[in-house]
Amino acid sequence: MSKEQFIGRLDVVLDSFETGYSTVQQNVPNLIIESDNDPLVEPVLQNQLKELYPEAEVFVFHGKGHFPYLNEAEKYSEVLLGFLVE
Repeated sequence: MSKEQFIGRLDVVLDSFETGYSTVQQNVPNLIIESDNDPLVEPVLQNQLKELYPEAEVFVFHGKGHFPYLNEAEKYSEVLLGFLVE
């Protein structure tokens, strides 16, 4: 990972945002991709995200840690593409 990529990721992680969304945004499908053994996103935070977006489709990777897009890239892409095509 380059320094530029690292700084870009850091900016996204540290960027603050308002929770909730407008009525228009409520009609946009959502997908939550999570891992059941993510050491960086505790279960309580995973649950809060699902409570915030109760209509979201949820896909859970089993045993893939915080980086399922690296640890199981093919399946991650399949899940994401399947959602986007719907």
